[in-house]
Amino acid sequence: AVPGALLWAESIRSQCPPEFRKNIFIMDQLELEELAELFRASKSVTAHGTGPLHLAAAVGATVHAIFPPIRVLGETRWGPLAEQRTIWTPDVPCPATYKCRGARCPHFDCMDLYKEQQ
Repeated sequence: AVPGALLWAESIRSQCPPEFRKNIFIMDQLELEELAELFRASKSVTAHGTGPLHLAAAVGATVHAIFPPIRVLGETRWGPLAEQRTIWTPDVPCPATYKCRGARCPHFDCMDLYKEQQ
């Protein structure tokens, strides 16, 4: 477990509009089989391109995937293999190829565009 991860997740949840607070934060609380069953029963799953996203796709859940604009971290390489999916990537000309350039990038806060465009 990442130290402080649950506190971080709850702080994000508290900032969400009331209609989104019903979302469930399940970090470090379920076994793999339980997580797969939860995803199978879910209306949809929103995640970035990691294991939980692909698990949700594998069990047939509708997935909403979030990817950074960095070429090697994008949908082309890591997109979910799901019939019902939406993909979101910031529409910025990312200068990075392998790793975010941080504050040196003119679009450093590009992932914050997600909450603005929703």
